[in-house]
Amino acid sequence: MAHHAPTLAPVSGDLHERTYVFTDIVDSTVLWEQASDLMPQQLEHHDTLLSEAFARHGGAVFSTMGDGFGVAFERPDDGVAAMIDAQRALRDHDWPDRCTIRVRMGANAGPAHFRGNDYFGPPVNLAARVMAAGHGGQILVSDAVESQLRHVDDVRIDRLGEHRLKGVAQPVPLFGVLADDLDHRFAPLRVLDAGRFTIPAPPTPLIGRDQELEALLDAVRQQRCTTIVAAGGAGKTRLALDVAAAASDIFVAGVHVIELAGTDTVDDLATRVAELALGPEPTAGPAEHLRRLGSDLREPTLIVLDNAEHVIDDCAAHAEDLLATSAHLTLLVTSREPLRIAGEHTFALSPLATDPTTGTGRSAGAQLFLDRVAAQGSGTTIDDELVDAIVQRLDGLPLALELAAAQVPLVGADVLLDNLEEALAAAPQRRGRDSRHRTVSAAIDWSYSRCDPLEQLLLTRLSVFRGSFDRDAVAAVCVDDALPSFGAVRALTALVDQSLVTLDDAGGQPRYRLLQLIRQFARERLDDHHTIDTRHGQHYLEVGRAAAPAIGAEASPDALARVSVDHDNFIAVLERGVADETQRPTARRLAVSLQSYWEDTGRLRLGADWLTALAEPHDIGDRAWAACVLIGTTYDAMCGLTPLGRTPVDTIRQFAEMGVPGAHAMQMSLAFVDLSQGALMSAIERFERAAVDFEDDPANAWQATVTAGALADYRGDPDTAAALYERADAIDQAALGAWAPAYRDIFVHGSRIGAAGVDATDSDVESLMDAWYQLHRTGLETRITIAGHRVLWALERSQRDDLIGEWFGPIIAFPNRTGYRWFTLALADLAAAVALRHERADLALPIEGAVDLELATAGYGFPETFHERRLRPERAGLDPVDAERMRDKGTGLTIAGLTALASDAVAGAASG
Repeated sequence: MAHHAPTLAPVSGDLHERTYVFTDIVDSTVLWEQASDLMPQQLEHHDTLLSEAFARHGGAVFSTMGDGFGVAFERPDDGVAAMIDAQRALRDHDWPDRCTIRVRMGANAGPAHFRGNDYFGPPVNLAARVMAAGHGGQILVSDAVESQLRHVDDVRIDRLGEHRLKGVAQPVPLFGVLADDLDHRFAPLRVLDAGRFTIPAPPTPLIGRDQELEALLDAVRQQRCTTIVAAGGAGKTRLALDVAAAASDIFVAGVHVIELAGTDTVDDLATRVAELALGPEPTAGPAEHLRRLGSDLREPTLIVLDNAEHVIDDCAAHAEDLLATSAHLTLLVTSREPLRIAGEHTFALSPLATDPTTGTGRSAGAQLFLDRVAAQGSGTTIDDELVDAIVQRLDGLPLALELAAAQVPLVGADVLLDNLEEALAAAPQRRGRDSRHRTVSAAIDWSYSRCDPLEQLLLTRLSVFRGSFDRDAVAAVCVDDALPSFGAVRALTALVDQSLVTLDDAGGQPRYRLLQLIRQFARERLDDHHTIDTRHGQHYLEVGRAAAPAIGAEASPDALARVSVDHDNFIAVLERGVADETQRPTARRLAVSLQSYWEDTGRLRLGADWLTALAEPHDIGDRAWAACVLIGTTYDAMCGLTPLGRTPVDTIRQFAEMGVPGAHAMQMSLAFVDLSQGALMSAIERFERAAVDFEDDPANAWQATVTAGALADYRGDPDTAAALYERADAIDQAALGAWAPAYRDIFVHGSRIGAAGVDATDSDVESLMDAWYQLHRTGLETRITIAGHRVLWALERSQRDDLIGEWFGPIIAFPNRTGYRWFTLALADLAAAVALRHERADLALPIEGAVDLELATAGYGFPETFHERRLRPERAGLDPVDAERMRDKGTGLTIAGLTALASDAVAGAASG
């Protein structure tokens, strides 16, 4: 069957309000068996007749699965008119006696996502279910279509009542579309027996759970007992209802939901299950009901036991009995902890995602929040950044998002974000049988009240952690005489089982975390904040200190990943250091120990912020304070946050003159400052001096020597550069990571290419790019930032514009992420040089103007060799006034705008 592209031209990923029509040939299997010789040609006739009918009414075919069509229309009137037109065409066609094709058709309307030339979403699925309920020649529509019909000639609507459809939670009103000249005598609809399915109507649509829904459907197909486990308010019940509805295709005998919230015991569970599955039997007792289930239940049946945690022991015992009695019975359980019975499959339900998903541009949590805000009917619009911040603060917990959304029309999203915990505490309580879910705090408190004293003590102490943490951290921070280690292990396991602590062991090493609202709840109940905070700070100081040499030596993505998992806890220690003077010494030492982490993960700007904040108030006698000032002001200079030449640089020089331990590191800092000012000779001398001083640190000595060689190249002195590279090769490199050879080769081959210019050999260029590919794969952002400039500098000297065009965008992205502003400007200036070679002064001059303004603002400078390649208006035959006007066009550019303009310049050169 040919595929027909949609004519409505929807935007991929967006929601589109459409009417969806589905068609299907009735008894096509029989037709193929009795007229296989005729079917190919008759199918072509079928396709042509339907395609033409749909096209006449503006339909866009988006699906041709099997023997039918899926077609989208702008309006319900168009969809209904097209179906009538198509049925008439099918009726009037001269079909062979053995191959009369009859088609059932159905329609539904609503918003759906468009992706990959197809529509997706519940309204589309329901349209297919409506169609499947009909017979050949019949047209069915849902109430969403019927309610919007305005005028279709010679059409009557026959109300067929509410019916249960496969895979749909609630009965659906169906309507028959009748035209005077079409058959209107049909057999009863193909629908489910409503008595076999007792599924409560969900109060709201299910949002952001598509993957979980599919995974659970697979689970109930394959497992006899599946338990959805999660914290209170995570949306277990809501998801289970949709699983139950969708599973009606699988469990043909029936799907039933039993609510256990508010129940003291479940002694009558066998009776309830038997009566739902087989009908009432007044004289039977529990034992007889179990016997009935074993002997009389002959087809697959699904029982949903909702909120089992309240009667977990009784529920577990009875669930085992039910499963042992009947092989046709499957259980789906929702609970805050597993049943822990034989054969149980546990499905851990996480909160909704807080990161945007592909296509929609919004996270699942944001979609739910905005849907619930819209349901308030206030017409409130909220900035996307505010929505994301609220969703992330609430960890994507559905109950919290719903309660927060209800507050938006009352206080506004900005006030809500600033007072989130207070707003949730003050939110109107839900009414209902289950008091545990009236507020977020009530949901957490119910679980907390079921913990024993050791479990409660551990939970309050775990509130000191941010993000994830491991067992070593629990032992170091939480264990003492009041909570011995064996008790902590048992308590931690229990808290995980009760969904108060989340376990993540995907990486092989178990790590734990608390949802933000649970952490806040537990923090309010922590008695000895100071002691636990101090232990937490000391532990992560040790983690940071242990990580520093590992990062410096290995400098691999794996090494950085092992440290990055503790990022949130590092930040928690630093935050306390800023707020609490008793915690400040530990925080300062941690911030300094994270120097390699800040640099190799590309967090220069973040490091600058924390180091600068921890340098207040001044404490000239504290070496950790001095190091904070030193590293922080260096990062400020690198990121262009503090104009160079002011007090911070003077402070660094003062430390260097004091001769305090670590003066060689200060020389390195001053060397980078000199580089940022364009003072290459001074920078080279400082790097060489630092390399000598690093006698006990060959890794840093090697780095200083290679960097000095690169600056000699920038000065136009390749002989000095070569000598420095040879000196670096003589240094013991055992402590360097696998990245070092590629890094060294970039500078060595780049030096040869820069000296040779357009005469550079293909061999050197190939060697340069091979080394670059290797380094780029490491993900070491600051090293890639520095080496990336070197690569493009060499390629520009040799005029390899095709490679510049390929790599300019990816390379300039690194300094933009790390915040190393000087390299962003140097790369943009290089792009201007490329544009000039191609006589594109219209691109080069605005870039130069933007770069010069940024240089002046940050107190930066370029080496003279960089300025030599700039445009001289008189040499280019430009009027100096016109040239200045062109430069001025760039002064209004942001860094993002400058990056885009520079990328356009090199792309034009590469394509030319």
